Amino acid sequence: RGFDLSQIQSHYLHRRLLRKQKMVLRYGEVFYLTARENENNWFDDVLVFARYSAMETIIIATNLSEEDRTFYIDSSAIMPTFKAQFQNNTVVMVKDCINESVEPQYYFLREFLELRDGRTLRPYRSSIVSL
Repeated sequence: RGFDLSQIQSHYLHRRLLRKQKMVLRYGEVFYLTARENENNWFDDVLVFARYSAMETIIIATNLSEEDRTFYIDSSAIMPTFKAQFQNNTVVMVKDCINESVEPQYYFLREFLELRDGRTLRPYRSSIVSL
């Protein structure tokens, strides 16, 4: 099974442009999060982290396994920072940074951070959302 070099080039071009557009990806504080199957089990082959600034937060999840992974993101590591900076009734717009044709969704910040909805990532794929 070969690699499609044009897809790889397109992938890295998109990520470089995104990093150039989003200051938070260059200067934001890093928080390491976990991808959980349930309360007791987490995936060590799904890398999840957030880059935080007072203006924007980006959450990135990457499936490093050869299998689909369905998980929710445990945001507890970043919650104290959000609680110190924002009120519980703060509304955030959540936008998909990879597929910009997807309509943004709106949540109360606390509601979004406590979501336990399962998202599925195919092998070697990423999810990037902006708050």
